[in-house]
Amino acid sequence: MGAAIYICNGGVTAFGARIVASFGYTSLQTILLLIPGGVFTMVTIYLFAYLSGHYKNITTLLIPISCIPIVVGSLIIWQASWVHRGVPLFGYYLLPCFGAP
Repeated sequence: MGAAIYICNGGVTAFGARIVASFGYTSLQTILLLIPGGVFTMVTIYLFAYLSGHYKNITTLLIPISCIPIVVGSLIIWQASWVHRGVPLFGYYLLPCFGAP
């Protein structure tokens, strides 16, 4: 299941710098702006691991719940106005929590 999840997530993580740079940031700004996405990924992994460890049979519910931020983030990137670059950047930060459960 982990391999299947990360096949889909690989494009987001491997090309994350290109995605963020396409919002109009410089190379150095792009590198710095990728840090909060990694922190958000780490927090969601620890949160879902904690919940699945403390509540029996909750993993089946956590998988679809973890897909909600990804759908929302994708819609934000797709539909948001790129005049304010922080909006699609926030949408990008929601994408890497795909492998949390």
